[in-house]
Amino acid sequence: MSTRDFDWNYADEALERLRSLSPEATPRWGSMTPGMLIAHLAGAVRYSMGRGGRVDVAAPWLLKRVIGPWLLRPIYLNGWLPMPKNVKGFDAFAESAD
Repeated sequence: MSTRDFDWNYADEALERLRSLSPEATPRWGSMTPGMLIAHLAGAVRYSMGRGGRVDVAAPWLLKRVIGPWLLRPIYLNGWLPMPKNVKGFDAFAESAD
C-alpha cells in the first residue's frame, strides 16, 4: 500500500478558495449553495477519516452492490467519463446545511 505525504500547499489553496465563497454565490456547476458545499466537503473529510459513521442509501440491491461500485464508481473516479452536471443523489451532509 502506498502512502502520500500531506500536501499543505494544496490544503491551504483549498481553504483559501472556501474562505472566498460568499453566501450569495451562485453555482457554476450543480445546484449546491455555498453552505451545502461546505457541509458536503466537511462530511466527506469526516467520513474519509473514519468519523462519519455508515451512511445507508435506500437503493435497489443490484445498484448498491454491483452497478455502483463495479461500474459507475470506476468510470467517474478514474476520469474515464466526466461527472455529469446537476446529478441528484443522496447526500446526508449537504441536506442539513442551509
